[in-house]
Amino acid sequence: MGTTLERVDLRGAGTDGPGPNRRLVDATRRWVSAGIIDEAQAEAILAAEPGAGPSRSALLAEVLAYLGSALVVAAVAVLVGDRWSEFSSLLQVLLVAGATAAGLGAGALARGRPGDAFARVTSVLWLASLGGVAGLGALVLGERNLDVPGDVAALVTVVVTLAVGVALYALHRGALQLVPVVGLSAAVAPLALQLTGTEYQPAYGTLVLAAGAAWLAQSFRPVLRPGPVGFVAGGVVAYTGCMIVADEWVTFGLALAVVGALGLVLVSLRTRELVHLFVGAVGLFITLPRFAVEVFGESVGAPLALLAVGVVVIAVAVLTGRLHRRSGRSDDGPVDLRAAR
Repeated sequence: MGTTLERVDLRGAGTDGPGPNRRLVDATRRWVSAGIIDEAQAEAILAAEPGAGPSRSALLAEVLAYLGSALVVAAVAVLVGDRWSEFSSLLQVLLVAGATAAGLGAGALARGRPGDAFARVTSVLWLASLGGVAGLGALVLGERNLDVPGDVAALVTVVVTLAVGVALYALHRGALQLVPVVGLSAAVAPLALQLTGTEYQPAYGTLVLAAGAAWLAQSFRPVLRPGPVGFVAGGVVAYTGCMIVADEWVTFGLALAVVGALGLVLVSLRTRELVHLFVGAVGLFITLPRFAVEVFGESVGAPLALLAVGVVVIAVAVLTGRLHRRSGRSDDGPVDLRAAR
């Protein structure tokens, strides 16, 4: 799979502590391949088992990698920051290209080492390098070099960065590689529409909302993993689309966000996935107050009605939770073995 599980150190006990149980690692690999669990869940299972955590040397290497990267960035910022405008355009391009290539190369070297710590280093370095790709594209297409029109330069930069992001995700399917892919893919269609000269704001919001909805939909049976990360990122994109629509049609855009968030909360009752409940609940907390103010204005009765409904919902939630704990099991889920003892 080229994933973290394939790089888990299975050599057994060493100077820094035992490695993960080989049978458990093999089992989690099969479960991920079969789509029963995703990569993040597999790593959580391994981390929860005795001896499955990363060794002290691996953690030390990770800390040193982050510290060294921070020092390098700080040094470059001090050396280059005040002199950047004095550099020639060619030197600027070479510096950004060199830094990006260094990040990609260091991430590739870390990826070849065993253990979760090195996988996280790869994720961080490649995410930073993807930012370098975007910066390089903007620099090359900018007025000091090719001087491409702004709308075209933005679209080309996003498409190229997205292509590199997809390639990095294919090599290393980490959460930090999936998030920029979600965001960049949602930006392509609006930027292309912008080239037509369209100034109709709801059209841009609808395209962004459609992209977010597509990511939410695929995350229920994720092709691109980790699924929860794609779901949260898709929810953020969908909410952003609603807010863009709300710039022109305030009430309608906010209503879309409220209905979508409420739908996710209701869906969580069916799927029993905490991430679905989390995204929906956050959406309601952010959007519902603004929607109420927009619809009811300064009226006191409507907020009081919302307050009463909210209190009732919280009371029902608390009562349901207490009844669930007393029963020791869900309606049709597995029995809570701790309550059966």
